[in-house]
Amino acid sequence: MSKKVYTFTNLDSKDGRHNRYFLCVHIETVREFKLKGTYAMKTMKRSPFTVVKTMQNGGMTPEPDPPSYEELLMRQLFKESSFDPKAVSSAGARGLAQITPITEKELKRKGFIGEDFDPFKPKDAIQAQRAYMDYLMSRSWNKGSQEVKQAKALAAYNFGPSATVKVLNKAREAGVDIYNSLDWVDMLPEETSDYIDKILVGDNEEFEAGYAKKRKTFQLPD
Repeated sequence: MSKKVYTFTNLDSKDGRHNRYFLCVHIETVREFKLKGTYAMKTMKRSPFTVVKTMQNGGMTPEPDPPSYEELLMRQLFKESSFDPKAVSSAGARGLAQITPITEKELKRKGFIGEDFDPFKPKDAIQAQRAYMDYLMSRSWNKGSQEVKQAKALAAYNFGPSATVKVLNKAREAGVDIYNSLDWVDMLPEETSDYIDKILVGDNEEFEAGYAKKRKTFQLPD
């Protein structure tokens, strides 16, 4: 499998840990590697190429595989509600999957959920989440590698399908590869790019620790 190799030069090592800013100085098409024990970050928003912090220090390690679809949905539930079935957001999103009234109405119109849907019932919420994500994964505008398709579905779930398509079209017009890379994620609002990073990329220590802890006790409804 042909990917990229990134060589990074440290720009700021005041604390001696070389974990603040890095600059991509060389790109070679072979296989993608990511730095161990370091973050690469844009001075503006994110690094041009996402670099994931791993458990070991120093050296480089092959990029970890993206989560399975089942694991992705579980991580999404945690990001949405921290596994709290009674969660309610300021925007009116409700339950484990944080389904808004507008989304609920659309899912009912498409026959994905019943008229007796209750967003606060874990079984109903998970059914709605899966149905909506399956739908977003199958849309005609959602094409590319499996990881890219998952990222697009997550963006649409968080930011809205129409808004996501507008960003994808803008990125494509700007020459960004929206089928084989995640570079277009940088063009999304910060909330949505963070949403994708935490669920799909797994480069946030606090999120990973919280997810690992609560995942041990969270049980899917029968």
